[in-house]
Amino acid sequence: MMSRPAYYDPNKNLRWDTNDADLEGFMTKKSKWLGEWRERYFILKGSKLFFTKSATDAAHGMIDLIGGCGDLFYIMCGACCVIYVFVCIRLHA
Repeated sequence: MMSRPAYYDPNKNLRWDTNDADLEGFMTKKSKWLGEWRERYFILKGSKLFFTKSATDAAHGMIDLIGGCGDLFYIMCGACCVIYVFVCIRLHA
C-alpha cells in the first residue's frame, strides 16, 4: 500500500503520521459550514480520527476523541444509520 502524507495541524504546528491506522474506510460526514453530507475517508489511529477525500490524500481534518469537549460531529455509516459523536471524553488516572 502507498504511504499517505502526514496530517499537519497549523494551530498546534504539529504533524501526525496517518499510516498504519487502527481502522480506516469511507463514511459520510455532515459539513460543519453548509450542513451537507459528504463522503470522506476516515482514518482512526489511536485517539485521533482523521478525515480526507481518499485513502491516499493527506488528511484535511482531525477529531481528537480524547481531551476535547463540546464538539458535535455527525457521521453516517452506510445508508441507514447516523452516528452522533459528541466529543467529551475524560480519562481518569
